Amino acid sequence: PTIPRGASPIPQTKSCSKCKTSGETMLGVCALLIVVMAEGCVGRICKAHRGEWSWKLELTGCTTLDFKGTSMGAEGARALAKALKTNAVLTTLDLYDLTIGAEGVRELAEALRVNLGLNALYLRTNSIGAEGARALGTALKFNTALSTLYLRVDPIGTDGAHALAEGLRYNAALSTLYLRTSIGAQGARVLAEALKTNAVLSTLELCFTSIGDEGAIALASALETNMVLTSLDIRDDSIGPEGANALLKAVKANAALVTVNIWSSSAGPDVQSAIDVVLHVPPKERLLVFGTQD
Repeated sequence: PTIPRGASPIPQTKSCSKCKTSGETMLGVCALLIVVMAEGCVGRICKAHRGEWSWKLELTGCTTLDFKGTSMGAEGARALAKALKTNAVLTTLDLYDLTIGAEGVRELAEALRVNLGLNALYLRTNSIGAEGARALGTALKFNTALSTLYLRVDPIGTDGAHALAEGLRYNAALSTLYLRTSIGAQGARVLAEALKTNAVLSTLELCFTSIGDEGAIALASALETNMVLTSLDIRDDSIGPEGANALLKAVKANAALVTVNIWSSSAGPDVQSAIDVVLHVPPKERLLVFGTQD
């Protein structure tokens, strides 16, 4: 649970290095926001009392942090990034709708270059843009710990997709990439090229990315050689019969894929059903995974 501003704090013994106060006084002086994820796990954001926001983040035994509703912004992201550079305990970080922007994600990306503990990073609705995606792509070249990256409703365009693809060429840790933002056919092409050499990514979700037939054909080409990817989700991507049939052909030649989801494409359900048959997906499992009947 998250304790909102103004709520009674849990007992505190550590002092604020900025204000030199502690306990309940700390809440009154600094307008502390306390995020509690589990017993003995406290993330503290301190707002100094000098008129301007001055964030200091202390992570105590946390393995999972969810900062929803904190209005963190770029300044809070900077404090978080500073903590992450020396923290090896935190494994999951959820930053949902915090408006950290490109500036904030640049700070986090810089921390990811050296952080050895974080396994999952969820960035949704943060207005990171292509600039933020470029920073993440660069970080992926150096990071050896992050296994899951989730980007949603943050338009990054073709340039952003290209940067992430470049990161995937060098990355040897990321196994799951969720990308729910329009990248178009060109963005799918550069990601497909990265898949031809990437040896660790096993799950790729590109829903609502507007890749169309051209993008689907590029992914199909990558699947002819990539034998690491096991799950591909490209629902609602404006894929027609040409792209869907190219994927079906690739699935028949690929020995690694377990699930491929192209539902809601303009190709209709027949190609999806044919893919399911090739992959030996049980009818009951199709209903569970794809949310539609056989």
